[in-house]
Formats: sequence, structure tokens, C-alpha cells
Amino acid sequence: QVKEENIMKKTVKKTVTIVLLMAFLASLLTGCAGITININVADSEASAPSEETKSEPVETAASEEDEVPFRDQGIWYMGGLVTNEEGFDMKLGFYRIDGEPVAIVTDGEDIYYGYYETEDTKFDDGTEFTLISVGGKKFGYKFNDDNNGFLVDNNDNMIEAVELDEESAMELMNSTDMAYEEPDYYGFVQEQSGLDSFKDFDDLISHLKPGQGYAYIRLKGTDEDILALTDMVFEADNSACEADLFRMTEDKPLYMGVVSGNGSAYPLRIADGILYGGDNHTYESYFTDSDNHALMMKDYVYDGINEGTEEYGGFLRSANVFDQDKDFTGGAEEFQKLLEEREKAPAIKFTVVP
Repeated sequence: QVKEENIMKKTVKKTVTIVLLMAFLASLLTGCAGITININVADSEASAPSEETKSEPVETAASEEDEVPFRDQGIWYMGGLVTNEEGFDMKLGFYRIDGEPVAIVTDGEDIYYGYYETEDTKFDDGTEFTLISVGGKKFGYKFNDDNNGFLVDNNDNMIEAVELDEESAMELMNSTDMAYEEPDYYGFVQEQSGLDSFKDFDDLISHLKPGQGYAYIRLKGTDEDILALTDMVFEADNSACEADLFRMTEDKPLYMGVVSGNGSAYPLRIADGILYGGDNHTYESYFTDSDNHALMMKDYVYDGINEGTEEYGGFLRSANVFDQDKDFTGGAEEFQKLLEEREKAPAIKFTVVP
């Protein structure tokens, strides 16, 4: 169900990582066909919202009390803009679905939505704004301190905009299938049991098969146990290279996403509330979102081997909020240090079902 936001300067890698976190919205990433966007920008510099990502602008961040829920499954409105000039009918809304950031943009005719990437950029005159890529198209926006701002359309028009109200945000969401689609992936336990809902952690564990395993972990951002389930435990040390994560809501476990290492040589590790994945070509780490405890990628750094570029890139987050990420600008030496630090963290020990 998950896979987060991010940008062009290798930020696509953040989006790829988010796919590791949430799979159920993958089918929603297909946007509508429509206009061609040509926005003239200068000196673009990537910055994350996103993944995986990452996908989420700082200006729209809101506390749980300020968010507006749309359905029991967990759609939250985070903020948005609507044009306030005659002749323009453009809307932009930011949401979270089960903790993961998505965006919806309409130009009055076509609508584009799904996970997104953002990039800080500016016009030739120096006016700064954020470029957003969603549904295969690009638009621009800027939030002011009062939640108003401006939007940029496909003709490079900078259009005055005001805050998108809750009712309009709901209408915008309901114009997509994201408000109605049910998750098509919950994890291997759901698939093998044929169930999509469980009473509690014990109920989930009871549907494991012999040789599969479970472990309780704590991640930064929440003081509650998270249940990690794996369909294969390595006999040598009871470690695993992949796990589905669940947290408890008021009435049932909620699937958070999947995290992966690579074989017995690169098992999942944890230390000081940070979960580590990846292999010899990727450095990945996770914690939970400070707002709603959704699984969030902390760091994603790669050496470019898998991509065929052999160029280092990625991002690092200093805190579990979306505006605290920085591009990785190091090379082989800095990348190797990250891998060495990861190896110091102990592997997660899973209890094997007999």
C-alpha cells in the first residue's frame, strides 16, 4: 500500500521507495489524459515533500485536529488552493490516505491525482514556487503564511489563489476513485488467509503458517508496539529480509506497509527506533510519521548500480516530518559509511511458528 513523494533530481528514487511502503494505491497512479504542461523554470533544485517516498509540502502540514477525515478507512485533507481570478478554474488538494500523501490537481477540464513529486524552483524573475508532478503532469503552487498563495497553470500563468475549503476538498476527492477503491493488497497474511480484517495482533499471528514468523518492534514516532510478520525466517539466526508491518488502531490492526532487505546477507535490522533495510546497493531506513504514525522512509541512498547510472543519490531525513529531508550529495566513501553503520544495528529476531 505504500510507495512517497519526491522530485526529479534523482527524487524519483524516493517515489520508488514509497512503493515499498504501501501497495494498495498503485492502481490509482494512472492519471487522466490531458494537457501538456510547459513551465519555464530556472535553477531547479530538488526538495522533498513525498517516497519513496516517498510527496508533501511543508506549508500544508496540519495537526490531526486540523485534518478533515473523509472516510473510516482514513482519508485526511491536509490543505489546498483554488484560483481566485476570473477565467481560471484550477484546484490543488493535498491528502493522506491511510497515512500516505497524495495530491489532486484539476485545471477545470482534466483531473490528475495519485502519489506525487515536488521540486522547489523559480521563475526567471526570481519568484519562487514549488513544481508538483502528479498523474504524469506538472503544475506549480506557492503557499503564503495565511494559507493563500498562487497556482501555476500549463501556460505559465501565475494565478492568485485562496485556501481550498473543506467542502470543496471533499468534492475534489470524490471526483476521483481514490475515495471508493478498496485496498488490493494488505500483506501475505491477508492473501493466504482470505481475510482482510483481524481483531488484534493475536488474531493476525494465529493465521501464520509453520515456518513463518513474527516480532514486536518499536519505531521512532510512536510509543506503541508494531507487529512485524514475515513469510520466511532464516534458520541460522531467526532473522528475515522482508516483513509486513501492522499497528493497532482503536478497533483493529492497520496494515502499514512492507519493508525489505535482500536475502540472508541483508536482513532487516533495528536500533534506537530506526528500522533498516536495503542491500549493498541501497541504504534504506524507516520510522513513523510524527502526525499519524504511518510508516515513513527516513533515508534512501543508492549507488546507481541497479539503475545503470552508477551515480550516487537519494535523500536523508533528520526528523520524522516531511520538510526535514536533504539530498544525498556524497560519493562512494560516504555511501560505504552508511552501510557500515547499518551493519552495527542488530538483526530483528523473529519468533517462528512451529
